[in-house]
Amino acid sequence: MRLIEQQIQQLQGLDVPTYKESDFDAFWNEAASKVEESPLEVSDNIIEYPLAGVDVHDLRFAGLDGTPVAAWYLRPTQVAEPCPVVVQFHGGNGSRDCPVDHARWLLAGYAVVTMDFRQQGGTTGSRTPMDRHGNSHWICGNLEQPHNHYLYHAWTDAMLSVRVAETRPDVRTDQVIVSGSSQGGGTAMVAAALNPRVALCLANVPSFCWWEKRVQGRTACASTIAEYVRRYPDAAERVFQTLSYYDVLHFADRIRCPLLGSCGLKDTSTPPDCVFAAFNKVRSEKRIEIYPFGGHEVRGVHVEKELAWLRSHLAVDAAL
Repeated sequence: MRLIEQQIQQLQGLDVPTYKESDFDAFWNEAASKVEESPLEVSDNIIEYPLAGVDVHDLRFAGLDGTPVAAWYLRPTQVAEPCPVVVQFHGGNGSRDCPVDHARWLLAGYAVVTMDFRQQGGTTGSRTPMDRHGNSHWICGNLEQPHNHYLYHAWTDAMLSVRVAETRPDVRTDQVIVSGSSQGGGTAMVAAALNPRVALCLANVPSFCWWEKRVQGRTACASTIAEYVRRYPDAAERVFQTLSYYDVLHFADRIRCPLLGSCGLKDTSTPPDCVFAAFNKVRSEKRIEIYPFGGHEVRGVHVEKELAWLRSHLAVDAAL
């Protein structure tokens, strides 16, 4: 295990310089203010579901641009009010899934809010046009528009979903947890950075970390950005300027809540050095579970660690 120990030591000592624009903080402070000040427009349809002991609400809330965003609100009926709530963000090209896919949180006594990222695997579209210059991947939407990139709208949707969770009458607003893997893990870190009320953050194999290295290595969705720059080399400077606003590396030091992360040393989608580049800049209480032979997945053993970590950090366990 000596080689693995050396690799981990190198990752833990990694200190990647930031490259954010001078107006980065002002830009995102303004975005967070818009999210806080935007009137929540939520439609709530309670549906019958073949899972005893769970209330299932099919929600639609309006993004900042008026896009209807599909979401679930799920609550275990056997839990005393109010209860903690997990705001869950799905991975790339996924969706909010079916309510039963969130059973682990419900069994643990937590409510769940989970949304569809726009223009991915769910039903949420986008009222903001996304110019991709012939590239089909959503990450290339408005790639040369720093203040109007796809992730601006996706992340403000995510921040609004946290507000939706906070306003449910039967949850504890002091026990809001943000959680996700890959795209969802990076988004959870951003949500925790921009909302100081978030209590806990679960960020598994987080994406959107150290974009410069990701694009250079052509890993996962970053390969489509690399192809974009290859086709339009004159756009490279503008593209990387845009990405600087959406690099989790630049949000990490704003996280104030405890954070549990994960990393697979064999991950070729969100490589370990990219994950640690962001994780090492988190100043709050933090822990990262390292899986030396793990790739880009979160197995049951890590889910069990998450549940134990949450229980140890919540002031009061959910009353079953």
